[in-house]
Amino acid sequence: MALSRKRKLQFSAILLLVALLLAELVARLVTGPQPMPFVPHPYLRQVRAPNASLDYLTLDGERKYTLGVDEYGFRAEGLPKPGTPKPPGEYRIFFVGASTTENRVLPDEETFPELVEVALNTRSGGPKVIAINTAISGNMMADSLSLVAHRVLALEPDLIVVLHAINDMRATLSTRFDPTHYEDRRPPKPATLDDVLTRYVRLYDLAGRLRSRFKQDRDSRMRARAQGVPYTEGVDPTRGLPYFTRYLHMLTALCRDADVPLVLCAQPSIYRPDLNEEELASLWMGLINRGELNLDPLTLMRGMQAYNARIREVAEERGVRFVDLDAAVPKDLEHFYDDCHYTAQGNQRVAAALSEALLREGELPRAPLPLPPR
Repeated sequence: MALSRKRKLQFSAILLLVALLLAELVARLVTGPQPMPFVPHPYLRQVRAPNASLDYLTLDGERKYTLGVDEYGFRAEGLPKPGTPKPPGEYRIFFVGASTTENRVLPDEETFPELVEVALNTRSGGPKVIAINTAISGNMMADSLSLVAHRVLALEPDLIVVLHAINDMRATLSTRFDPTHYEDRRPPKPATLDDVLTRYVRLYDLAGRLRSRFKQDRDSRMRARAQGVPYTEGVDPTRGLPYFTRYLHMLTALCRDADVPLVLCAQPSIYRPDLNEEELASLWMGLINRGELNLDPLTLMRGMQAYNARIREVAEERGVRFVDLDAAVPKDLEHFYDDCHYTAQGNQRVAAALSEALLREGELPRAPLPLPPR
């Protein structure tokens, strides 16, 4: 006797459910859950999860590499366990900043903090240098002040290198910018259905990872979106400069009081008056707050020039080292792959400029430069 249509549907549903359960079981046996890249921190918005390892594709999309972090959530090797005294003869350089320091599209050995470590250990003849990359994409100067105060200083740094500007410039132009950071301390939003399924259903998690392999990357989506939004006229790109300057002064004061040498760097960018069509097509960072503003390249260039000039002024006023990385990196697509993020060649230029600045006097800096009279 032939099964009714209803019975056939019921039977098919049962078979599908059994197949899904078996597939879920196999997925759990052969794969682990997607690691959480970030965890909350009481004094910071977020930090990288300790000992996390995440797989990424390199900038050319042809090589897979693992971005691993240590027990502190830093992109580093050789830093001992928390609470362990610093070994004699070790010189720790902490690199502090955002995506342009983190360099998430390149393996460690091609990033400028690692290249600086290699150069100094090869050429200085001094103490063993350990480079610790503490940067997190999206961070601003206020984040780095908290990071240095609550995490870095406890790890006995010998030198702190800070690279910031473009995130502060962009974020402070939005009408939604909150200088009190009240919004950052609100409880996290409730988990969405996608969050729950990703966390508890391994098949769904694997499907999401597979989709991400074929999905257009974030920067490409942002470029396409930026090119579809008309430029906003009459925007003063220096609107947030007083906010940035305040935190820059606090950071220099903090390092001075802790007797830790500090290096402030100018932010490199590709902006120049005569960008060609290919270079213009690579830009996306003028788009602010999902299209609230879209700054043209000349406005972005003026803003970056003003921020870099202020960094130099504060460095001179406070008596700390200044390295003009903006002048060190050629403004072309061989050294940048978008507005301000470097290729491997760009990282080499940054590393060379920093290494030369630190070696110029024939030795690594061991004490702050003399401060001007108060």
